[in-house]
Amino acid sequence: MESSPSAIRVGQPFGRYELLVPIARGGMSRVWAARLRGTRGFQKVVALKTLLPDGPNRQLLEQMLLDEARNAAAIQHPNVAQYLDLGEQDGLLFLVMEWIDGEPVSSLIKRSRLYGGVPFEIGVEVAVQAARGLHAAHTLCDANGMPLGLVHCDVSPQNVMVTSSGAIKLIDFGIARATKRAAPPDDGLVRGKLSFMAPEQILGGPIDPRTDVFSLGLVLYLLTTGKHPFAAANPTETMRRIRDAASIPPPSVYHSEYPDALESVLLRALSHDPERRFANAEAFMTALSEAVPRRAEPREIATFVEHISGAELAARRAAIADALKRVEAFEPPSSEPPLSSRPIVGALEAYSIAPPSVRTADVESPPSSTVPATVMSTPAEPDFSPRRGKGFIASALAFGVAVGFW
Repeated sequence: MESSPSAIRVGQPFGRYELLVPIARGGMSRVWAARLRGTRGFQKVVALKTLLPDGPNRQLLEQMLLDEARNAAAIQHPNVAQYLDLGEQDGLLFLVMEWIDGEPVSSLIKRSRLYGGVPFEIGVEVAVQAARGLHAAHTLCDANGMPLGLVHCDVSPQNVMVTSSGAIKLIDFGIARATKRAAPPDDGLVRGKLSFMAPEQILGGPIDPRTDVFSLGLVLYLLTTGKHPFAAANPTETMRRIRDAASIPPPSVYHSEYPDALESVLLRALSHDPERRFANAEAFMTALSEAVPRRAEPREIATFVEHISGAELAARRAAIADALKRVEAFEPPSSEPPLSSRPIVGALEAYSIAPPSVRTADVESPPSSTVPATVMSTPAEPDFSPRRGKGFIASALAFGVAVGFW
């Protein structure tokens, strides 16, 4: 007998795991904080992703989940979230990942608007660490030492996590492609977040590590300027501007003190022609490190996260602690309040499997190219327009000393 939506509840055993707190729900999957329970009192909190029992395109989604587990589980790098287990409960597949106590870049950008934006030194360090994680994925080999040609395909602010200890982790390899092992999907779909896809991804052309370099360049541009270089009225229009090689405002247009060396590196990463970009994420990371040798330390990043997201982090920890107590006492609630009523919901929206829906985008192809008419999009991107300010790190450090860390 297969599980039904009403049967999946707090405290329910799921293989070796017990569900604790629902974290996020998309059109096709749900993510929980869960407990791995071992012998003699051993326990560990993990993130557990399940497909929705009554979700559409079940066979396709199961294959995507299997591919995600197979591709990502072999990556062993501190800047990539660890994939721990794949299981099945009553016919329902689930994927287990390390629990990340932190926030996605998308949330940090939104909340930092009240504090002048993300500090410049932090934004660059986020990109450097994310590039390290991407390079580990791009250079992954199979058991015979043959390169897989893995490309993330969904690098975005939602899929770059900043932990409470100041580390950066890439998550969600749900639409990653092992280009050396499997042929591209022939379903005519473009997969990814519309506003963070590279031109060749939009056009359905060949992809490689330079595709992820472009997407990370967009994330860095947003982090250091508060603006999206191709911003338009909606994600579809933004995608069209990326596809059509619309001119990019140099970051110095928004900040007169923007370092020339960094601007040069960033604009190269955002070249419309992949041949003009950095050859891989490692080259991008090296160029960033040379352009900005003084970047934020982990303690500065941790203080920044605590300062702007401390209440959300504390609420999430408290919810998990309460769930653990209830599970220990065998007192799971008889029913769950709607996800929208929980303060914890959305804190880790990036854990949701991509993509949650299939829709047709109103995209007109230029005469010289062909754009697939159907776009499979990951969750809609929020509108980022934070203001920048100076001297934030010093004030944030002072705040951290005053309040301490969790």
